[in-house]
Amino acid sequence: MSVAALTVAALALLPPRLPEKPEDARFVVVVNAANPEASADVESLSAVFLGQRKKWANGERILPVDHSVVSPIRGAFVTAVFGQQASAIQAYWEGEVLAGRDPPPPVRGSDDEVLDFVAKNAGAIGYVDRAAKLPPKVKVLRFVR
Repeated sequence: MSVAALTVAALALLPPRLPEKPEDARFVVVVNAANPEASADVESLSAVFLGQRKKWANGERILPVDHSVVSPIRGAFVTAVFGQQASAIQAYWEGEVLAGRDPPPPVRGSDDEVLDFVAKNAGAIGYVDRAAKLPPKVKVLRFVR
């Protein structure tokens, strides 16, 4: 195995990491206001955004939504949740699609588009810039460790 392959494999084994304090993150995770969930840990977020967790505790289908792979907000989210670069998660999804498994979460081009998707879908979850103005039908999902 090449050094590059070993490095990638080793990075994949690192635990995901959030900023020291969740309030220091550049983004917030948001869900539809009707969602009874109030918090999520990083492992749950990872499972949701990798398509490994499909239902909320209440049985509602989870509908994750991503920013563009080149978005700085997606970069911050992926680094915090997965401990990797957005391109690594993109490669994961390309492999899933090639293997005939589920497609990646839909992509929206802006915070406003993510917030609109989340507001209109009871099971939706996304992430937006911490400074984004949230509509009434969207709430922040608190991080827990």
